[in-house]
Amino acid sequence: MLVIEEKNILKIYVQSKLIFIFNKNKTNIELFNSELDIKSSRGSFFIREKKKYLKKLKKFEIIEKSKEKIVLNFENQIELVFEKIKDDFSQIIDNSKLKINDNEELTIPAVIKITIIKLNKDFNGIKIKLNAFKNEAIFGLGEQYSYLNLKNKKVPIFCQEQGIGRGKNLFTFLVNLLYKAGGNQFTTYFPQPSFISTKSYFFIANCFDYSIFDFKKEKTFIKFYSIPETIIIGAAKNFVSTVALKIKLLGKQFKLPEWIFNGAILGIQGGKEIVLEKLKKAKEYNIKVSAVWCQDWEGKRITSFGKQLFWDWIYDEKLYPELPKFIEELKKENIKFLGYINPFLCTDGKLYQIAKEKNLLIKDKDGNPYLTKITTFPAAILDLSNKETIKWIKEIIKNNLIDIGLSGWMADFGEHTPIDSIIKDSNFPKLFKYINKNKFFESNDLNDNTIEDPDNYSNNNDLLNDKYEIIRKFHNIYPVIWSKINYEAIKEKNKENDIFIFSRSGFLFSSNNSMSFWAGDQLVDWSKDDGLPSVIISFLSSSFSGIAVNHSDIGGYTTVAWKKREKELFLRWTEVGAFSIIMRTHEGNRPDKNVQFDYDDETLKHFSKFSRIYESLKEYYKYVYEEYFEKNLPFYRSPILYYPEDKNLYKNYYCYFIGSDLLFYPVIKKSIKKIKVYIPEDSFIHLFDGKEYNKGYHLIETPIGKPAVFYRKNSNFKNIFEKIKNIY
Repeated sequence: MLVIEEKNILKIYVQSKLIFIFNKNKTNIELFNSELDIKSSRGSFFIREKKKYLKKLKKFEIIEKSKEKIVLNFENQIELVFEKIKDDFSQIIDNSKLKINDNEELTIPAVIKITIIKLNKDFNGIKIKLNAFKNEAIFGLGEQYSYLNLKNKKVPIFCQEQGIGRGKNLFTFLVNLLYKAGGNQFTTYFPQPSFISTKSYFFIANCFDYSIFDFKKEKTFIKFYSIPETIIIGAAKNFVSTVALKIKLLGKQFKLPEWIFNGAILGIQGGKEIVLEKLKKAKEYNIKVSAVWCQDWEGKRITSFGKQLFWDWIYDEKLYPELPKFIEELKKENIKFLGYINPFLCTDGKLYQIAKEKNLLIKDKDGNPYLTKITTFPAAILDLSNKETIKWIKEIIKNNLIDIGLSGWMADFGEHTPIDSIIKDSNFPKLFKYINKNKFFESNDLNDNTIEDPDNYSNNNDLLNDKYEIIRKFHNIYPVIWSKINYEAIKEKNKENDIFIFSRSGFLFSSNNSMSFWAGDQLVDWSKDDGLPSVIISFLSSSFSGIAVNHSDIGGYTTVAWKKREKELFLRWTEVGAFSIIMRTHEGNRPDKNVQFDYDDETLKHFSKFSRIYESLKEYYKYVYEEYFEKNLPFYRSPILYYPEDKNLYKNYYCYFIGSDLLFYPVIKKSIKKIKVYIPEDSFIHLFDGKEYNKGYHLIETPIGKPAVFYRKNSNFKNIFEKIKNIY
């Protein structure tokens, strides 16, 4: 950390990056007191600010200054404590430096921690202004779907359904008009108050409340609706090292079981006989299958939305008679059986009555279980602030999922907690301690707004405002707790190396409380904001947010109105699935209207081919995955990670490296037989035809079954890649 005083100006640098500029007559800090009016519909949240009071802080004074620390007091309203983190980050450089740009001189990165001490309790929010750079690109803020580069974008941070459509189009308009569930280009299951710049610095805010990031040309404005506990800013010499440093600080996901890489996971529903029938067909076509994923293991519910599930976490003896025995039979064929769970309980199930009697559910203002509609049926929400709820649902997972032989499940939802909920324990620091493993992000008790008596919420306006702040934080931390509970259940059964869990929703610290994610419920189409293209952006944005393991439903999920899965879409999405860390299909909410892997002979052959390609890449994928743990690098890597100065790479964000050696340009538009690709500096070989390509633009033929995939000519895994070319 470098602090420079120039007349009335104070500048703070982190590893030569100018981050803060404070003028003694204009500090760039604003405090405010505001209320948020939040309404919700089916997991979508509509937030409107009611501003009460704003104070621009014009003066500050330095009350402590050393090489390691500086404390600034702003008109006795707040203090900002800047401290250099004393830790050895040199290993980041050693581990993340690849044999690219070998001649670049690297220096040890720097990290500072900012603590905000609130001296005036009348304010509940703060707006901070950071220095920014005209020609930088901004990535991160969790899992985004529409834009990878967020420069010149204004992005809200609040966990919710991503929406159906998400674009500025007729379809989204109609979904919003009828159901208020269309979303927009920034709604996401997994937001995160952190970003990274191609100027090799990053920003992480420990704030679980609502916030807004506004990336202007030369300034970045960040508005927090409660005071962040801490802010971490880091910087390194080059971009790849900065990404590695950020991943290290955020923490890493739990390890996948090795069987994941043995083949595709087939999403099949309908019962035991249908599963056997489809597996027989898969075997006939030599499809590599590692598992079947039967999300309806607990029963089905037919609604106007389609085939949904019976949310009572006990296996359905009609659909899957003697399920434990069936699972054992599949295991003998080296096929795992996966299921499904979420933190809801349907009101017509057995577990709901038990949870209600035990007082384990989130309550409404009248003290009754808070019932919310997901599509057409009501469901109650587990109160994960209650330690007794956590114990209870873990026992359900152990007894009803693990003990009958499940080798994994989708841990769905987590983003629906209503803002007018009543929860058992409003001690947010305690909840935060449960999910935080990082010493740099310890909670600051000075800003704790714990309410001791929840029954008094309605009797005092100040208590009411504090209550909503705590519930907003609880809303955003909920999916992190949900992921952690699922992993703790398998750990307590000593099944960490056997069971696979994939989650949808997340927030800050999801990376070190989860095993894997999937991109959520895309439309079964080619749309930029909610179709096949959006999963490419989700892979890369989540990678910049500390997530190594992410994948998508092959073919998409949401089938509504005139939208149904066509054959070409499924074939192209299969190609993306094979060049993902996990290859998994989903039949969608209306399976009978969608093309499936066994649709016809051509589809079966195509899926078989790419399941075998996926399995052939097993050793390379495992190597890349281990780099996440050893070198702090994600599985999916934007080419910009290695070539941030190459401006051509900023013209197309729909491509990625797997590791450092495999470059993939997916076909994301309908009826495309050729695509224009840009090869960065180095020599690359086409995976399927063996032709060599060097730096520059190339028009590549991409018939179905031969997407544009390239590997580095000097790759240590050349033998694996050449084998694929010779076979396929």
